[in-house]
Amino acid sequence: MQNIYGFRYLEHTAEPLFLLGSVGEGTTSDEAYRWDGLERPGGGMVFQYTVRGEGLLRVGEATHAVPKHHAFLIGVPGNHEYRFDASRAAEWSYRWIRFEGRGMGGAWKEWMDRLGPVLELSPEAEPILLLDSLYADASTGRLKDRYEVSQRIYEWMASLQRYCAGRKQPSQAALPEPYRRVADYMDEHYAQDLTLDRLADVAGMTRSHVCKMFARHAGMTPIAYLRNRRLEKAAELLRQSELPVKEIADRCGYASVGYFGKVFLQVTGMQPTAFRDAEEEQAYDVLRLIH
Repeated sequence: MQNIYGFRYLEHTAEPLFLLGSVGEGTTSDEAYRWDGLERPGGGMVFQYTVRGEGLLRVGEATHAVPKHHAFLIGVPGNHEYRFDASRAAEWSYRWIRFEGRGMGGAWKEWMDRLGPVLELSPEAEPILLLDSLYADASTGRLKDRYEVSQRIYEWMASLQRYCAGRKQPSQAALPEPYRRVADYMDEHYAQDLTLDRLADVAGMTRSHVCKMFARHAGMTPIAYLRNRRLEKAAELLRQSELPVKEIADRCGYASVGYFGKVFLQVTGMQPTAFRDAEEEQAYDVLRLIH
């Protein structure tokens, strides 16, 4: 059973607005409930929050539980799938919003890279309260026009980004022993061509399990953790040495200086050469994005 509400757009707009595809709530106990990000039509983002029970989210090859008071944010199209598994819970009760708009990828990227694909939010967390309010107004026809809809979605997005920014990653010392071994191994061997199979060997478990459980305990995937260690070392070498950028890339595990520059720009918003020449305060702000 689902209650779905959307906002009808009578004409295409080129204005920089957030567009509401749907907002609603539902409950399922049917294992036919399944959404594949490579098969479903349309685009945009989907945020889904578990009110009761549990669902499953697959991102790439890793599968994650989405239990009560946890949520995920995914982009469509994408290599993901979320579904109900009756062996894990009697039902899955959830709320969701699907929307489109410019600049929406920032929160998704911060979530995935810093906190992993699934995030815990209490029912009193601001993003959940704003989502509940948006749903209530949509269900009772109190949304006036597309400008109010866009403003409300923007407010919700900002609250989600604020919530993500305030979340602290668990310290490495707090990691359970198998995942601490994986983190220690990446800290020591970040310059090597590390694979998920190698990290799974270090942990003594399957590749899918180490991806799932490392993200749950460390707050980010092993690949994101490795990337951050590499970029931290690269930032240190950029600021404290005169080594060519190509050599720094090689020392930090990047065979291609072009790819290194792309990743560095994507995460920090600056090219490596610009970071090297940046003022101390600006460089400090950039480093906070990596840690």
